[in-house]
Amino acid sequence: MVLNTVVGDDAEAALIRGALSRLPIEALFEIVARLSERHINLMSDAARVSIYTSVPSEPTGSLPALTSAAIKVADHVVLDLSARSRAAIPSPQSGAERSVSSGLRAQHWKTRGELTADVVSSASARS
Repeated sequence: MVLNTVVGDDAEAALIRGALSRLPIEALFEIVARLSERHINLMSDAARVSIYTSVPSEPTGSLPALTSAAIKVADHVVLDLSARSRAAIPSPQSGAERSVSSGLRAQHWKTRGELTADVVSSASARS
């Protein structure tokens, strides 16, 4: 499993990197200027609303090569809806079936005719 995430250059970024680095996954960190993402969740039995108090800058350029390679072979992928993440979603011409549901802010596709992957926004405040 590969996790690619964007963090700021603040003190909280060091805490995020430390916590994620202890997990049994390959974590790639893209460090950008500004603050790391922070949000408050307001929850009830029926719903959750996230209020973003800060979001990091969007990195420039393409996704890291390791991340792009992992997306191409993954059965399941979760991405934010930044422009560069959307560009990494396999196109219908690549042999993947794809449908988009903007109301749910989710995209689904089938890879290798096997499994359905969900792409959901973890950063709807950015899009």
